[in-house]
This record gives sequence, structure tokens and C-alpha cells, in this order.
Amino acid sequence: MEYDVLAAPSGAIAFGARGLAEIAQNIRIILSTLAWSCPLDRKFAGGAGYLDSPLPLTTAARVASIIETVEQHEPRVRVTAVTFEADPSSALDGIVYPRIRFALRKGVSL
Repeated sequence: MEYDVLAAPSGAIAFGARGLAEIAQNIRIILSTLAWSCPLDRKFAGGAGYLDSPLPLTTAARVASIIETVEQHEPRVRVTAVTFEADPSSALDGIVYPRIRFALRKGVSL
């Protein structure tokens, strides 16, 4: 079974989240954290070395970075697809958020 999560800012952190809600929240946190911004784990989150590249290259590099980062920091999931979509409230500003489709790895139960 596959699940989707839109990596848009969602407001407050649910400290008691469990199961699928916890995994989705972790993915959103991983993708909304700025690279090198965690003092005790500088490699947490992805880099931004793809910025200012041509759009096809930027898109491919961003997708690869998302897959690598999510699978590294949330080992319970296997990313199966990454797409980008605009938030209707910020579409005119050119802001897009990644939508992550993932499956649970074998042996992981909720």
C-alpha cells in the first residue's frame, strides 16, 4: 500500500503522533528543515546545490535529493514517487511543494 504526504508547512507539531501520522509528520519536518541548520546533525535535511540550474536539471536534482534525504532520515519508508504542486494560496508567488508517495518497508508495521 502506498501513501501520500504534501510537504507543505502544516503548523504545530503533534508530539503524540503515532503510526502513519508520525511518519507523515517526520517527512514534512525533514523536507522543511534548511540544510545545515541543525547544530547537532549538520547533515540533516538536503542540500540546495541545484539552485540556479536550468529547470530540468533542477527538478531532477531536487527529486533525487528528496528521495535520498527522506529514505536516510525516515528508514521506515521507501519513496516511490515525487511530484510538485502549487499551494493555491501561494501559486501566484511561484511556490511549489513536493508531494511524496511512499510505501512502508518490509517488516514495518503501524
